[in-house]
Amino acid sequence: MSEFEDRIRKWLQEQGYPLELQVAEILRTVATGWSHWRSYIDPNTDKEREIDIMGYFDDEPLSVHLVFECKHSGDKPWILFSTDQTYTDPQSLLRAVPATIEARKMLRRGFTRIIRKSIELLKPPERLGFNLVKAYSGNQDAAFHAVYGVTNAAIGSARLEDEDLATGSTAFIPVTVVDAPLFQCYLPQGSEDLVIERIEHGLLIRHLVDGESVLMHIVTVKELPNFLDSIKTDIRKINSVLSGL
Repeated sequence: MSEFEDRIRKWLQEQGYPLELQVAEILRTVATGWSHWRSYIDPNTDKEREIDIMGYFDDEPLSVHLVFECKHSGDKPWILFSTDQTYTDPQSLLRAVPATIEARKMLRRGFTRIIRKSIELLKPPERLGFNLVKAYSGNQDAAFHAVYGVTNAAIGSARLEDEDLATGSTAFIPVTVVDAPLFQCYLPQGSEDLVIERIEHGLLIRHLVDGESVLMHIVTVKELPNFLDSIKTDIRKINSVLSGL
């Protein structure tokens, strides 16, 4: 190995690029396709921005596209602050998934039958995250952009597809993948002691200024294959219902 190759390799290990390549390789085994650096129009600024990775689960009548933000943080863990006061139900969880107009119509029509299929994506979580931070860091820009960027990318992608394909039926699920340990922190009811526990997958809700909400999944790269398998199973179940409408 040359001196330059060695220096480049060491530099890359300090960046997020290897994580993006790892996520793409995992997608290769389960998704119908993926792409790097897809563009979308930010719904808040109307500026063109990029998505780290888009994973495609194309099926009929509903396709699901996963919008990935990949966050490398070295030895700095991530902490998801959560509450058991979730006020969520399957219908609210479904409404918080960005989707095209046609996809929303189909999902509304089939909702009653869909929830009978034990869809993991629509099971209210025991605890729902409301804030994500990076431990041992005074600068929380990375945590903010992990939530803000990937949720806006999902919303913007749904709007863009509506503009390009009036009959497109696609749901967009924002996912942040981390390669450092992920912890959940919450205060049990009636207790003064914080609970801090390690998790591999959490769900965070972002409330928008228009009163709507968007759900973001945060998943460790270790757990990503299991998460994607669950997504694939859910899509199959949902489409079995929608095909019969």
